[in-house]
Amino acid sequence: MEELVEKYIEILDQELKEKEYQDFIEANTQFVPRHFVQNHGVHMSLVLRKLKISNDMVTDFVILSKSSIGWNYILVEIEKPSSRFFKSGSTDVHSDFIRGVKQIKSWKAWFSKPDNKSHFESQLRFIKKPISNTPVEIKYVLVTGRRSEYKDSEDKIHTIRSYESFDFKIMSFDSLVENVHNNEELYLGLRRQGSIEIKSQKVLDTAFLQWCDDSDFQLNPEIKRLFIEYLENKKASYEAGPSLKGLGARQIDKMINRVSKMKVVNA
Repeated sequence: MEELVEKYIEILDQELKEKEYQDFIEANTQFVPRHFVQNHGVHMSLVLRKLKISNDMVTDFVILSKSSIGWNYILVEIEKPSSRFFKSGSTDVHSDFIRGVKQIKSWKAWFSKPDNKSHFESQLRFIKKPISNTPVEIKYVLVTGRRSEYKDSEDKIHTIRSYESFDFKIMSFDSLVENVHNNEELYLGLRRQGSIEIKSQKVLDTAFLQWCDDSDFQLNPEIKRLFIEYLENKKASYEAGPSLKGLGARQIDKMINRVSKMKVVNA
């Protein structure tokens, strides 16, 4: 992990295109922001890339998180580490910063219309399980710039915080490192034709397989093979234990059957 953090810090100091940072975070999902994540954690250990809000608005990342009383759908916009918070030698905000804030404001304006919010929720209703009848709150995270630009100035810190609200958090690229050692890896997903294509090729959490449908996900050949191998090994360990664990083996059988039916797509 230390080498990964060093690599991340190294690329922050390079003026790369935004896509380069998007690609790095997609490949190393521990860096996905976890602000607004609730006590049940990241739902399905899944982060969605480039999910459309509308025909002309696309998120960089979306994660879902639930509690016993409701859901947070967390929309993340990333800019670039080289994006500026303030004009040179001034406490006046830079056009880079305003551009990022305006992006979030345009999302919030769109979601302020109930029909739009309902339309967006419908895109993800099939993975809003097993608690499906509790309300959804939309939350927003903007990742932009470097902390060094404002960390020694209380005036600048207060200026940035004045743009935040109960549902909107502004983070620097440096701040993504703060909890990376404690952050779980996530499956990288892409919404496709009423299901989620899992792009990852590594088995993480499998609990969601207990209550998803086989039509909810599309798998690349490698992750499908690994899922089945992992579940079969888990089943064998249940069967080798006390008789009461037979119930666990039967549950695993259902999960294996579910994964076997999931559509395979090329990686």
